[in-house]
Amino acid sequence: MKIEASTRVLTRKRNRLRTQWQRTRDITVRPLINSLKVQIISAVKEQLSNTWQKTLQGLDTNSIRDTWRITKSLTNTNFNIPPLTINGKTVTETQEKVNAFADTLEQIFTANLDADRTFTVSIERVVNGFLTQPLIDRMRATNHSEIAWFVRHLKSRKAAGPDGIQNLILQHLPRFVFKFIAKLSNRSLALNYFPTQWKEAKIIMLPKPGKDHTSPLNYRPISLLNSLGKLLEKIILKRLNFELRKLQAIRNDQYGFKRGHSTTHALLRNVERITHGFNNNKATVTLFLDIERAFDKVWNTGLIAKLISAKIPPHFIHIIHNYLQNRFFFVMHKNYYSNLRPIQAGVPQGSLLGPTLFNIYINDIPSIENDSNIAISVYADDTNISVRSGSIDIAVRKLNSAIRLLEPWFRKWRIQINTKKCTITLFSKRLRHYGCSAHQVKIFNETISWTKETKYLGVTLDSKLTYRTHISCILRKANYRLRQLYPILNKSSTIDINLALVIYKSLLRSVLSYASPAWGSAANTHINKLQTFQNKVLRIITKLPRVTPIATLQPCNLVHEQTGMPSIKRHFKRLARTLCQKSLTSENSKIQALGHYDPTGDKHLRPLSLLAR
Repeated sequence: MKIEASTRVLTRKRNRLRTQWQRTRDITVRPLINSLKVQIISAVKEQLSNTWQKTLQGLDTNSIRDTWRITKSLTNTNFNIPPLTINGKTVTETQEKVNAFADTLEQIFTANLDADRTFTVSIERVVNGFLTQPLIDRMRATNHSEIAWFVRHLKSRKAAGPDGIQNLILQHLPRFVFKFIAKLSNRSLALNYFPTQWKEAKIIMLPKPGKDHTSPLNYRPISLLNSLGKLLEKIILKRLNFELRKLQAIRNDQYGFKRGHSTTHALLRNVERITHGFNNNKATVTLFLDIERAFDKVWNTGLIAKLISAKIPPHFIHIIHNYLQNRFFFVMHKNYYSNLRPIQAGVPQGSLLGPTLFNIYINDIPSIENDSNIAISVYADDTNISVRSGSIDIAVRKLNSAIRLLEPWFRKWRIQINTKKCTITLFSKRLRHYGCSAHQVKIFNETISWTKETKYLGVTLDSKLTYRTHISCILRKANYRLRQLYPILNKSSTIDINLALVIYKSLLRSVLSYASPAWGSAANTHINKLQTFQNKVLRIITKLPRVTPIATLQPCNLVHEQTGMPSIKRHFKRLARTLCQKSLTSENSKIQALGHYDPTGDKHLRPLSLLAR
C-alpha cells in the first residue's frame, strides 16, 4: 500500500521535530511530536480501511477465486530465514544457506545403516535375480481421453516443478496435444522407463513451527516435481491401485493414503477401543511410535523385495525400480539455487506414487492376531500399539512382548525409531489404575516416557478422553486465524454476507470440526466453548452488537435464520452420520465396524453417541 501524500507530509514534519528534540531537548517540542504520531497512525489506519473496503466492494459475489486470493494473502505468512548455525559456524549469505540446506538433505536422503549384512545380501540377491528375468507382459496403455481426464482434475494453483510448467498451462492446452503426451507415456510404459529429467525435484524449505530456526534440521522440505512426470505417475498409480485392491495387498489397519480412508477413521478406531475399555472397567495402555525420517529413509532394494513378495506383476516392479533410481534434487530460495544432489534412498517427496510405495514397505509390520486386547493401528508412518487389560501389570507385560516382536523387524528393514519422541499413555477412568510410571516400557533398551496426554493425528487425547486440552488448542488456532482475517471479517466490512459465510465455513469452522466424529461426544461444557466462538463470528458477519443476547443466537432464531448456519453440535452430528453411512459401504471390515452403533448398556459415551442425543 502506497502512503498518501498528506500522511507523508505529516511524517516529514514529525521527523524534523524529532531531530530538533534530539539536539535541543526543548520540552515544548515533545507534545507536538506525540500529536503528530497519533495523527499519522490514525491516517494510516483510515487509509488501510478504505483500501480494504474498495477491494471488497469490487469483489464479484459469484467469484470464489477472488475471495480465496484475498484470504490466502491474509493467512499466509512470509518468513525470512535467519542466519544458520552449522558445526559452530554462522551462515548469513543466501547462497550459503541454500547450499547448507542441500548438504543437510543429501545426508538425510540416505538409507539407515545395515544392521544385518547376511539378510541384506540375501535381499539383494533376490532382487537382482528378479530384475534380470525377461518380461512377457506390459502395463496397459493410456490414451488421450485418460490424459485429458487427469489434466482436467489437476489442482490449477499448484506450484510448478523444475520444468516451470504449471497445471494451469496443461489445462489450457489444445486437446490434440494430449495425443502426443499419451504417445510419450505409452513409450515409457512399454520400455519400463521413467524419464531422467522427470526425476529431478525442486525443494523449498519451510520452517517448522515452534523450533529453533537457526538449525537446518528444523525446516520441512517441500518437493516440487515436473508436471508431465506427475501425469505419468498418475497413470502408473491408477493401475497399481487396481492390482493392490485385487490382491488385497494392503492391510486393513493401515488408514493412510487409501481411498475411502482418513485420519478420522484411524482416530475413531483408537477412541472406540479406549472407550470399550472404559465400559468394561479396563485400562488401555497405548504406545505411540515415532519413525525417524520415515519417507526419506526407505531402503529401496528392500521395497522392491516387498513388491516381489506381494506378487505385484513384474512390469510394475521394473518401472518402479527405474522410477526410484538416479533421482536428484536442488534447493531453491529467493532465486538462489544449489547444484544437483543425489537421492540415494527414500520414496520421492511430493510424488503421487511415494505414499502408496511407503504403505507397501511397512505393510508386513508384525501384528498380534491371537489376542483381541492387543491392536496395531497405522496411518502412514504414525503407528501405535494399544493393549487393554484390567491390570496395568498385565498390559505392560503384553506391550513389552509386542515390542520384542517388532524390534527385529525394524532392524532388518532399516527403520529407525526415534525413542525420544515416542510416548506411552494410560487411558482409564479408574483411580486405581494410575501411578503407572513405575512400569518400564523399553524400545531398543531405551525407556519410553509416560505422558498424561498425547497428540495423535492432530487431536490431543488425554488420559480420560475429556478433550479439554484439544478444544482449548483448536480455539486458540481458530482465534488466531480470525485475527488474520480481521481486514475482511469485521463489523464495518462491506464484504457480501454469503462470501463471509463461505470464508467462515472453509477457514474457521473446518478448524473446529476436524475429526469431530472421534471426539464430538465431549461434554457440553467443552462443546459450548466452540458454540460461543461461532456465535462471536456470526455476530461479526451479521453486524449485530456484542451485547446481543445469546438466546437470539440459537438455531431457531435470528442469526441462524439469516445465515442458515446450524449449531456446532448439530453440525458435528451431521458429520458423524455421514461418516457412519459411508463406513457401512467400505471394503475394509475394520471401517465397516465403525459404522455400527448400539448405545445399549454403555456407561461411558462412545464417540458416535452424539447420534443418539
